[in-house]
Amino acid sequence: MSQFLQNRARVENDITLAQEMIIGSFFAGIRDNIGEDVLTRDEEILLVLECMTSTMLGTEEEHAETLGTYLGIKV
Repeated sequence: MSQFLQNRARVENDITLAQEMIIGSFFAGIRDNIGEDVLTRDEEILLVLECMTSTMLGTEEEHAETLGTYLGIKV
């Protein structure tokens, strides 16, 4: 494993690289399909949360926490 991934694995309260890539692809997919600046930031976040809940294991609360860590805000 690369040094970057080893260091990343040691950081508490960090999301996995796979989670980060999936969440990023949800945001990109929403913007590609709906368009830039069509939705508010809150609407985008709620859509990503809905995508996460529909496709990933875990509760909505767990996904909100993960998404909050990704964004650096409370969701």
